Amino acid sequence: MIWDTSGATSECRSVVVTYIADEINGICGKDVLLRTSDAEEVARAVEDYLELRGAPEGEPRFLMVLAARALSAVGAGDAARRVYLFGSGLVSPSEWEITGGDAVWTVDLLGMSVNAESAHEMLLLVSLHIIIDAMAGVWDATEGKGTLGLRHVCATARVLSGGNGRGASSSATEIRDWCRAKLGQLAQSRGWTQTPQVINLDG
Repeated sequence: MIWDTSGATSECRSVVVTYIADEINGICGKDVLLRTSDAEEVARAVEDYLELRGAPEGEPRFLMVLAARALSAVGAGDAARRVYLFGSGLVSPSEWEITGGDAVWTVDLLGMSVNAESAHEMLLLVSLHIIIDAMAGVWDATEGKGTLGLRHVCATARVLSGGNGRGASSSATEIRDWCRAKLGQLAQSRGWTQTPQVINLDG
């Protein structure tokens, strides 16, 4: 879905504000964002930014990235991380037959901009640490029952290993095992009765 704000009226802009505010509230929840007015103020700030730039087209994911930046700028770090992860599509829910139709929360490693020039396993793991911490709340209601799916993990592992096939396989396994260990730590700290399973969605 594309929000076309070129030549937009004030009424159209209010639709964009409503969309952004609703998305922020839906993603963050009351535990992170305390007042509805906070989301509305951030949405208006994004609207003002778009207007200053001549009201270009605003694709929903781009709007949420702008909203995350605005939240970060006002010191709402937790909310900014959640809005960026879920609003940008880096983290998303899906269904896979292998899990019996239950929701799988996927992390798209390709969306983390891993490339040959900046490839470093430690940087990837630090990023995953932040991402999994930020999304942990999705498993609170089920006390840890669920699945974390890793998308494009094989491609990412190939980049990290410099294209070495054997090294890529080892890196993919290490990434999966690290995620399992991280979720195990979260299960203890959050009092879950189960630990989410981790699956490689590449095949």
